[in-house]
Amino acid sequence: MGKNYLIVNTGSASKKYALYREGELALIAHYETVGKDYILEVKIKENKKSFDVTPEEYKNSAEEVLKLIVRENLLLDVSMITAIGFRVVHGGTNRQPLVIDEKIIKELEALIPMAPLHNAPAIKEIKIFAGLLPNIPQIAVFDTSFHATIPDYARLYAIPQNIPDQHKPQRYGFHGTSYASVLRKVEEMYKKTPEKMVICHLGSGASIAAIKNGKSVDTSMGFTPLEGLVMGTRPGDIDAGLILHLQKELKMSPEKMEEFLNFQCGLRGVSGLTSDVRELIELDKTGDERGVLALGMFAYRVKKYIGAYFAALNGLDALVFTATIGERSSYMRKKICAGLDALGIILDDKKNESKTDGEGEIQKDGAPVKILVIKTDELGQIAREVDLTVEKLSYE
Repeated sequence: MGKNYLIVNTGSASKKYALYREGELALIAHYETVGKDYILEVKIKENKKSFDVTPEEYKNSAEEVLKLIVRENLLLDVSMITAIGFRVVHGGTNRQPLVIDEKIIKELEALIPMAPLHNAPAIKEIKIFAGLLPNIPQIAVFDTSFHATIPDYARLYAIPQNIPDQHKPQRYGFHGTSYASVLRKVEEMYKKTPEKMVICHLGSGASIAAIKNGKSVDTSMGFTPLEGLVMGTRPGDIDAGLILHLQKELKMSPEKMEEFLNFQCGLRGVSGLTSDVRELIELDKTGDERGVLALGMFAYRVKKYIGAYFAALNGLDALVFTATIGERSSYMRKKICAGLDALGIILDDKKNESKTDGEGEIQKDGAPVKILVIKTDELGQIAREVDLTVEKLSYE
């Protein structure tokens, strides 16, 4: 029997599944909520279709996707699946993909407070598939693993280092599977790794990483995915004293403050309207002050991190944009790159406008820093890491 991997990537408002047969992508099924609607987008080879689904079908998406695999003759039976790989955002101090057992599940449950939007849905899905396919190995691939190479002076916080805490306060960093997939593509594109790179993963959740010789040396997200860039509903960098002040003034419990920071801040909080960058761009174009301020803050924060990482790397060879906003929004790329000429970051407007659904360079000819648009491939990266883990297991 060949290698057939089912890959699962769940979030608070979407669930993605992919089937890889012998290293080739056979299926992507993407369930998401859009307003009050539930939508399923299915891609088999080059054929893509979208369907409305019921709330019940969305809830039971794991079972539905297994039925879809058999119905579309992708596998004769779901027992032919070799292993199931799960994207787990917060892996704590775990540095390598792990075969999931009860002990690992308990460890991941303890990390839910650090990544409530992501770890909880992932653990729920792990348990569902354990019930549906109890004899098939499950493998957790951690976003945090990629950033294990960050040096102590950038990884640790300036707090007493002897504080007893099972979770070891430090900069864990996130979006690791995305960064790894983008790095692989850049290496394939140039047949080598640029020495000094900054990668901007810009979506509803957003982060930025400094890469030196293919290794992460700093990243904007920290102990939790709250730190760093302005995001859809998260504030990013914020004065800890302001959090204490708001907690007292608004009489918020820690749980209420956690909910406030995760769901009511960021672009949604600043605009008072929406967390959707597409909607904010339309407001920004008309001069609406809410859109102007929200996107101005978003772009400025990214720009500031690019400058900081330019200093940390002592220069820059390539600046990469990825994820939904980074890949599709020439408007936001232009906002971010504006005024960075002194760093050698000089955008070509025509090249930039042409890259809304493609990959490639968008800097002006002769500019010292390459500016790239690269599509992230988190599902493919997880499949590769699952395959490596299965290979190791077969030799043990």
